Amino acid sequence: MAVTALYSLYRPHTFDEVVGQNYVVFTLVGALKKDSINHAYLFTGPRGSGKTTVARILAASVNCKSDSIACGKCESCLAIQNGSYQDVVEIDAASNRGINDIRNLKERINYMPVDGKYKVFIIDEAHQLTTEASNAFLKTLEEPPSHIIFILCTTEPQKIIPTIRSRCQIHQFHSVSDKIIQSHLKKVAGLENESLPDNTLELIAMQAKGSVRDALSLLDVVMGLEDRNIERVREILGKATFTIVGDFISCLCERDVKKSLTFIENLYGEQTTNLLVFREDVVAWLRGLMLITAGVKYSHPMLDRMQDQALDFKLRDLMVCMDAFTNKEDRYSPYVPQLILELPALNAIENMNPRQDF
Repeated sequence: MAVTALYSLYRPHTFDEVVGQNYVVFTLVGALKKDSINHAYLFTGPRGSGKTTVARILAASVNCKSDSIACGKCESCLAIQNGSYQDVVEIDAASNRGINDIRNLKERINYMPVDGKYKVFIIDEAHQLTTEASNAFLKTLEEPPSHIIFILCTTEPQKIIPTIRSRCQIHQFHSVSDKIIQSHLKKVAGLENESLPDNTLELIAMQAKGSVRDALSLLDVVMGLEDRNIERVREILGKATFTIVGDFISCLCERDVKKSLTFIENLYGEQTTNLLVFREDVVAWLRGLMLITAGVKYSHPMLDRMQDQALDFKLRDLMVCMDAFTNKEDRYSPYVPQLILELPALNAIENMNPRQDF
């Protein structure tokens, strides 16, 4: 029997179940209660923030057989959930992006809804439409039939031509906070009769970077482990232990180029740590040192060590380090992966105050 992934099993089917997008939900529910339906919507925001999910809930709301807004239980809502509802059409613009695809779409909108009040077209990755396709779609968007609703979803709204954006009601989705994701993970784990340490759930939430979907995928992996302690989970996620991250920071404390480069080479040679993830962990550690140096209350499993290391930095030094390790110009090279750490390390050490100055 096939096992359903957690992100699919716990995908929201009603507005009440949507996680971390309160403003969007509040606005859409308010409009639905007033029967103020727009003919075109543009949902923008980072991946995994719930754009397509909310699009489906909106489609269910305008076609729900009950008196409520997307009840999640009626025949229409259930059919939309399993993808069998004829009046909700999802189009992936990444693979259906040409002018011929838009011409086919224009033919389909002339057909009246079969089961519901509205025929809803959800266009994922809408920014992938070609210029010709976008211009052809614009004509359809200007005067659509009254039974048609378009919902465009995109992570890159700036790539959608302004004339299309101006004809849509725009809703901005945001990355979900770590605290909200952690709370949601705890709830899901409980529903699965699983118990995970809070620090493990916190780590998963941080690793998901604002994406509820990614967080549930990671939770799926972790729940398959026998050993779920924080260090084991860090290893599974390609993250080095706190001790190893702290050891590298010590190289920066000492302003030691040779020691830093040797450390990176050994780290790469072990082939157990994702260097890109390690770089992110370095930035997080440096931020902790910044907060400690600035006198801000901060908690961490290795706080004592961090407080000792903070004595080797001025705030300016930490700004230099964080600027170096967040520099997007240091692109990952599959030919020399170590450079993703070597370049910022060299940059930081060369531009910090000498250690003996304070």
